[in-house]
Amino acid sequence: MILAALLIGAVPAHAADPPSVGLAAYVIADGRDGRVLAEQHADAPRAIASITKMMTAYLALKAGALSRTYTVPVAATRIGESTAGLRAGRRVTGRDLLEGLLVPSANDAAETLAIGIDGSEDAFVARMNRTARQLGMRDTVYRAPYGLDAAGQHSTAADQLILARLLMRDARVRSIAKLRSAVIDGLRWNASNTLLGNYPGLDGVKTGHTGDAGWCLAATARRGSHRIFVIALGAADEASRNRAISRLLDWGFGQLRVVTAVRSGSAGGTVPLPYGGAVDARVGKTLRLTVRPGERLRLRYRVATVRLPLAQGAPVGQVDVLVGSRVAASSPLIAAKAVAAPGLFDRIGWFAGHVFDPFGL
Repeated sequence: MILAALLIGAVPAHAADPPSVGLAAYVIADGRDGRVLAEQHADAPRAIASITKMMTAYLALKAGALSRTYTVPVAATRIGESTAGLRAGRRVTGRDLLEGLLVPSANDAAETLAIGIDGSEDAFVARMNRTARQLGMRDTVYRAPYGLDAAGQHSTAADQLILARLLMRDARVRSIAKLRSAVIDGLRWNASNTLLGNYPGLDGVKTGHTGDAGWCLAATARRGSHRIFVIALGAADEASRNRAISRLLDWGFGQLRVVTAVRSGSAGGTVPLPYGGAVDARVGKTLRLTVRPGERLRLRYRVATVRLPLAQGAPVGQVDVLVGSRVAASSPLIAAKAVAAPGLFDRIGWFAGHVFDPFGL
């Protein structure tokens, strides 16, 4: 048996329009499920600069870089631009190299990992592109592990959202991406992400800046139980990029509400019992959901067929919270009291009543 009921929450009927920001492209999404809250040219291929290093970090973690040590190749010291001052021939831990990738955005750290993992930059780049296809990043092409401008290299805000969310599921990434400075092979470097410490709750993920890409940032912040991601591409300068991301994050957090759908111990209907009668059901656990403007939630109560004897607290069904047609959360329904098994005479009486008076006349 299924009983559906509307859940009424204090949620605005319509979302406020996102702010107008000086970005060539962006996407802002709920960290819970990746659902996009707003976007602008999110599927347009563009240069992404050192946001490229998110893929390098992802592959380095899959290769077990944190438990390994790498030799800095001569090629890594010749890239220039943003570096960690690595010296050819030095043995450097994978942890230092990952911090170099994500904190000062070091090109030499990226190249050292690429060559150390696959033997050559070309082989590692081939792995980057295979992995992008496997992850569903359909509009992404990598040409190097560090992200300096190169012909044919591009991605989209939507594709990089996939990777940013994937990376931030890893506690090791979260521990590095929030650092405001790091000591790499004996030298201290400040984070390239200048929003760290300046926007409350911001703890990642990766910056980028080149002539073709402009100023970019894959950003994420947590406020209470909510996490928001913003992939921002093509700002004119660092200050305008940071202002744009701050405004988008403020707007995104303002769209989310926590609603208590059902509370533990609340009434969950009645459940028919074998041989007649019924037992009251109670909700087994409290369910709280993050909802967005305009979302309608429904409660769907599903009652199970039970057997006797029935212990107090035994499962007798389930209540689902639906957002549209999607089940967002579920709680068991439990028996409010114990019910003994019927005795022989009770069974005989029930059987006789159903056989000789099947219509209850």
